[in-house]
Amino acid sequence: MNSVLANIDQIRQSYSTQTTSQHKASLGQYFTPTKIAVFMASLFGLKNKEQYKVLDAGAGIGCLSSALLQRIQDTHPHSSYDVTAVELDKQLITTLQHNLEMFKPAKLEVCNENFIDFAFQSLLEKRQSYDLIILNPPYKKINAKSKERLLLRELGIEVVNLYAAFVALSLELL
Repeated sequence: MNSVLANIDQIRQSYSTQTTSQHKASLGQYFTPTKIAVFMASLFGLKNKEQYKVLDAGAGIGCLSSALLQRIQDTHPHSSYDVTAVELDKQLITTLQHNLEMFKPAKLEVCNENFIDFAFQSLLEKRQSYDLIILNPPYKKINAKSKERLLLRELGIEVVNLYAAFVALSLELL
């Protein structure tokens, strides 16, 4: 693991210990350890492309996207990438932005919003699709009468938890 990813892992550990269990549970939040993020990034079959469009759904502090960007840099150093990172927890946005800027993306968009809202609008407006999507979705049930459930239903997605919703929406955005 290189020094940038090791630093991000230290930040992750610090957030994990400083953030209350109640706060993490309210968001279904679990910060992915960097070793697992690196493993997940290794599973992508990267083709030599001039430009990648990367989405991190529920980005946290950027552990997963950072591991993926590092892999792209190592595998195809002349490729560039646009990165969209979506994170609901406003306490993480500044750190997320900082961590992803270290990889010098061609374009970086950090969205402080609910991923279901983001994906719904993206699909409705046909904004763009992505080449690579990396995520560790939150673990939380969706209330049957919630706004999220209604948006998903409008897209023809019937699921009972955020994990399945994030996966289904990510597949639609590929």
